[in-house]
Amino acid sequence: MGGADETIIVVSDFHLATGRDPRTGVVDREESFFHDEAFTRFLDDLIRRAATEQRRFRLLILGDLLDFLRVRAESADGAGGQPSAQDRTTLAKLEWIAAGHPHVFEALGRFVAAGFLLDVVPGNHDIELLRPAVQARFVEIVARSGGGSRAASAITVHPWIFYVPGLLYAEHGQQYHDVNAFPALLGPGSTQQSGQIEPPLGSHLETYLRSLREAIDPAGGEKRLGGRSLLQAVRERPSLMLRTAPLHARFAAAVLGEMSKRSRFGRPTVRAAYRDEVLRPYAAVIGLDPDAVAAIDRLSAISFWQMTTRLARRAVTRSGVRGGRGTDRPLVGSATYLHRAALGIHRVLEVSRQEVPFYVFGHAHRAERVPLVLGAAVPVYLNSGSWTTFGPRGAAPDDGPPCFTYVKIAHQSGTAIPSAHVLLWNDATGRHEPLPSAGS
Repeated sequence: MGGADETIIVVSDFHLATGRDPRTGVVDREESFFHDEAFTRFLDDLIRRAATEQRRFRLLILGDLLDFLRVRAESADGAGGQPSAQDRTTLAKLEWIAAGHPHVFEALGRFVAAGFLLDVVPGNHDIELLRPAVQARFVEIVARSGGGSRAASAITVHPWIFYVPGLLYAEHGQQYHDVNAFPALLGPGSTQQSGQIEPPLGSHLETYLRSLREAIDPAGGEKRLGGRSLLQAVRERPSLMLRTAPLHARFAAAVLGEMSKRSRFGRPTVRAAYRDEVLRPYAAVIGLDPDAVAAIDRLSAISFWQMTTRLARRAVTRSGVRGGRGTDRPLVGSATYLHRAALGIHRVLEVSRQEVPFYVFGHAHRAERVPLVLGAAVPVYLNSGSWTTFGPRGAAPDDGPPCFTYVKIAHQSGTAIPSAHVLLWNDATGRHEPLPSAGS
């Protein structure tokens, strides 16, 4: 996948929604990405550096570039917060996203038109990119924005894993997050032209909370309320509890449906068939041992009861997800679900002698560089963080200005060990800087 002198730049979790309506200038209340011009300057700087420093860049967008869940029903033609059974609905949402963020698509188009590769891994918010029609339209929009259809050949959508032998293992990371894992990510319904994509419970929760937010604040003028604040507001207003009863009932039904789905896909015969008929051929495509891919799939096997137990412990503990500052701490004693997954994947790949020094994820919205083995330089877990702003009308997070983070992986001919850094784009100065406390 990667050349010996190629530098891979990894970003993730932009969550582009409908943005600013080009006709009215109004920003959609569900939008959380307000840094289109900053990203444009970031990519344009990479293009300039490639020319002056004689290097090649490759951009890997590691999930949730788009946020189909946040495109409201009236913006497209129907499915509102759930993965759509109809390509036409998703394609309509894609057009709305592209119209709301033209500078982002134009910058991506210029990047590939300059001769560089663009790799995209779907996340749980843009899982519809698994569908051929949606992929094709996305590629067409990016290539068109860059001014040349030939650039389309430089864009690749990877269904799950991005693997560079001896260098890099990357995926979005939702498969190890209890509420956001797809029981059969590459199974029927996700890769077919038609058929319902079965969303994880987290997608239903997104829709439920968004609907509550709209019921509490129809005009969208108040501060964006998170899960705990929304539920507290409902409890304090009996009339609102009654008015939103259908929303609570639909979410309860979704929980029951998740129970049934997890039970169905967890059956040994069903799982064995999925691994043999779907994952084995997929392993051959990405260059990994089939038994290793099956073992990685097992790492994401979380029962419904495990999931509900975890949810009961933490309930809804955050008022919103924000791009975090980085940390650099040993894995032992402070592991999260993605840290555990990275270590588990490393051990699986060690068995098949396909381990790599760098394991990169998105999804958590927290830029990090964490050694997986205490006292060893490699392997390392890295997270590219997020450029999103979850706050009232695009206000910056309370803990500081927007943090435009990314992962940079470089491997030059003649060097024994490739390098990996967690960096940030300082848009004010036009510089690439180490992320404070990220150990980069």
